[in-house]
Amino acid sequence: MKKAVYITSILIGVVLFSAFTIGIHYRSLESQKTKIVLSGSRETKEALEGSLAKGYVSLQELNNDSDIVAIGSFDKIIDSGTLPNTKLPFTDFAFVPEKILKGSFSGSYILVHQLGGNVTGQGIVDMKEDPLYSIGEKSLLFLKKGTDKYYTIGAYQGRFPIRNNKISSLNYAFPARISATPVDIPPMSLDDFYKQLGQ
Repeated sequence: MKKAVYITSILIGVVLFSAFTIGIHYRSLESQKTKIVLSGSRETKEALEGSLAKGYVSLQELNNDSDIVAIGSFDKIIDSGTLPNTKLPFTDFAFVPEKILKGSFSGSYILVHQLGGNVTGQGIVDMKEDPLYSIGEKSLLFLKKGTDKYYTIGAYQGRFPIRNNKISSLNYAFPARISATPVDIPPMSLDDFYKQLGQ
């Protein structure tokens, strides 16, 4: 009986030690992956951090991490190209706010930076979950300030298109490209959205 208990204890110890070791190895791989993803220029790091470095599960989390929350429309493209030392296309848009829910800015528009762009010979290249903004598109954005530009936080997570006076998460605006989003907002009135946001 004692021998069986002893062997069982040893087996449990081996299993726990293996799980602990695997956990450390996994975290090590994750940290290496993060370093690789975030290496490069400051612009590259900010673009990636502004995109998918963090997952959000509520409007309150998005709001808390944002410098500006605004409703507005994309007026024009200010700049485009590839990020320094990378082949990542980017596009900088002029986003003209009509209503600011949080924060402030100076000037006539907010410069919003997005990964993706019109690449010669390839057409539009963008993230599947974060379609390139289009001129005239009206949205509510949760924005984070970088060095000299703003980024939609969580990429598609901080972007809520407004169509026919209804606001929704991207999976309802682009169902063919996005099946689900962490913060799922079915089409609703802006007033109902403000209530969910706590405004």
